[in-house]
Amino acid sequence: MADGRVYVPRLLQGLVSYDARTGGDRVDSDGVSCEWGQVRDGRLVCVGADEQGGVHVLDARTLKRRALVGRGRHVRSGPALGPGGLLAIGDGETVSLHDLDTGRTLWSESVEHMDGNPGPLYFADDRLIQVNGAEITKFAVASGEPLSRTYPGPKDWETDELLQNGECLAVGGILYVTFSDGTVVSGYL
Repeated sequence: MADGRVYVPRLLQGLVSYDARTGGDRVDSDGVSCEWGQVRDGRLVCVGADEQGGVHVLDARTLKRRALVGRGRHVRSGPALGPGGLLAIGDGETVSLHDLDTGRTLWSESVEHMDGNPGPLYFADDRLIQVNGAEITKFAVASGEPLSRTYPGPKDWETDELLQNGECLAVGGILYVTFSDGTVVSGYL
């Protein structure tokens, strides 16, 4: 939900939105298939659920497609919308930053994850953060330079199934990561 609209992904059947107060004023994405979406600055980005792959960039009000970023890539990380029209996506092998207006790739970095799960991406100040149950990977937004990799959890990543984390929150220079057993781990960015 964003800006008075409720967005409902219907996988291979497209995406619809409704007025949040009345449930009326239905808008359909005309067949753009999405797994889920995120809205910011009048744009909705969603992971493609069809053979085109990549991340669709739609107008948040009309659901008309503006661009397809990363065509053909199987996006495995939850994409992140950043300030100034930035989009970060990951496919398990690379993390890349794109300009939403042009679709141009600003940088791309190879990644290797200890448990094979890339995890979602988050913007935090001048960093792009990727968090999964076993590690935190940070990149400088301006250059893509990989910063430190840190083990956040109190568990053994090779044997503990609880490491599948939920969301994370970066605020005041501190990162908070939640785990399925209720544990919250925090550390400085």
